[in-house]
Amino acid sequence: MRDLNGGFIRRDIGGDGAEMWRAISNACHGIRGHGALAYLEEEQPWERFYSECFQGILLPHFAFIFQSSCAGNINGIISADDKLLEQLPALAAQRLSLSASAVFVARGAGRGMGLLRQLGNKRPECSFTTAFALHSTLFSLPLLQAAMAYAYLEWRMGSGVAGLMPENSEQWQQIFSRDVIASTDSIREVLAEHLTGWQKDVGFACQ
Repeated sequence: MRDLNGGFIRRDIGGDGAEMWRAISNACHGIRGHGALAYLEEEQPWERFYSECFQGILLPHFAFIFQSSCAGNINGIISADDKLLEQLPALAAQRLSLSASAVFVARGAGRGMGLLRQLGNKRPECSFTTAFALHSTLFSLPLLQAAMAYAYLEWRMGSGVAGLMPENSEQWQQIFSRDVIASTDSIREVLAEHLTGWQKDVGFACQ
């Protein structure tokens, strides 16, 4: 597991949001969502979704898939995805399954996308969460930035602002702040908690 101050989980060293903005731009480029993901504004406020579903269910799963990708165990990834969908309310699970195709269409045919392509072939109805986590590793995104990008997509799609994408780090700071979406520290804390023992669950240690 990488150190909390480097590797997969690293801080925005400049403090100006530029790293986060670049991560979101890279992770989301070319992905055209079909609608809301697990979060839907009409069902519950973002604050409740973030504190309960996102931090309690989606984020731990996202981290597990992200780290599991180095093992290349597609069957284990599919099994974890099944468990995720079983934990979610039926409508949220259905939306996530319908949205996964956006990741496969954007990335599944590219070079170096073997594991993502396997997932698309074997389980095209998997969750967007799983597909996006795998996709993020292919672009060498640190885990923290990848998770922030996923949180942004959940908020963006569920709030009905599908066309909104920050054009610079200043806009990113305005949108993705403690008051609007979430703080980097809160996501980092959850990741640190749930990454403990991840190698045992995956089955071997990634180098």
